[in-house]
Amino acid sequence: MYPGQTLPTHSHEQADDIWIVIEGTADYYPECGEIVQIKAGDVIVARAGEKHGMANNSDEDFIMLGIAGPTPLGFIPHNND
Repeated sequence: MYPGQTLPTHSHEQADDIWIVIEGTADYYPECGEIVQIKAGDVIVARAGEKHGMANNSDEDFIMLGIAGPTPLGFIPHNND
């Protein structure tokens, strides 16, 4: 993700989502209204139904590997309030 890009807070009805941070830092939203900084080396797991999202508020690229399943994922958007 480029600086300024976001992944809106969302959940998946039946899929787990695993993020492995390769490079950079980002603001992770584990719940609406909560912010945790994540960085290279972190592994984040959002189980089915758990809210999650992020924003690259740094001035460098953010690279992560995302693994999710089972499919279909189902994208349920949530406000980040």
